Amino acid sequence: MLKNMMAAVHAVYFPSIISQHLDQVSTIAFHRRPTFFFFLCIILHTFGYSFNSLSSRALAADLGVRGAVFAIAEPDVLLSIHDQLAAAQSDGRVDRLNERMVASARSAFMSPPPVAGMKPAEIYAKRLINPAIVIEKDIKTPEGHVLARRGQMVNPLDHRPMRQTLLFVDGREKAQMDWALAHKAPEKGQKKIILIAGAPAPLMKQHKTRLYFDQKGALTRHFGLKRTPSRIKQSGRFLQLEEIPVNDGEGQ
Repeated sequence: MLKNMMAAVHAVYFPSIISQHLDQVSTIAFHRRPTFFFFLCIILHTFGYSFNSLSSRALAADLGVRGAVFAIAEPDVLLSIHDQLAAAQSDGRVDRLNERMVASARSAFMSPPPVAGMKPAEIYAKRLINPAIVIEKDIKTPEGHVLARRGQMVNPLDHRPMRQTLLFVDGREKAQMDWALAHKAPEKGQKKIILIAGAPAPLMKQHKTRLYFDQKGALTRHFGLKRTPSRIKQSGRFLQLEEIPVNDGEGQ
């Protein structure tokens, strides 16, 4: 019975040319796995598929052109940028732009914008700053040695003392500058003068000493400074912040 079904499958579901080469294959499949071949015949018969119909569906046809086709008309982006740059160079716009950039950089260096929100000190005040930080994640060396673990509190002063005193002043105020220069004398220890306003380059040339500027108020925010002159130095495991009023160059 199965052999008759096998012959029927060949006749119905395979083209005659393919059927001639499937006789031997089908016979092998029938003898080795008759049950599988039986169910294959049932499935093909149930769904009514034939290789003839499938092969006919795979045929392609030229359906012609639908709609207009246009060539790409947009200019190349790189070529457009190159042309614009060449035009800017030829009419002098590039040179003018370079001059404005140099002038802007020179102005920012000679007279940077002052730190906002700072006021002159009116009364003497002192407070302590705890520089300790809490480690957010393990800190390891490239070899994997743990230097500090997550959640651990670390005080930088336990490992490296702060040897210099920081003097924060408004460089526009002569009294504050005089106070800072007087306290920067070599016999009074190492100190750094940090401006929160003023022109550092002319002041360095005038006083023949190195000055620093608190760019964008990074240090004043970090230490919570509100007034100048201010002095920061180490006091044990803490930093001591002093606000020192000055009058005509006098101050503690």
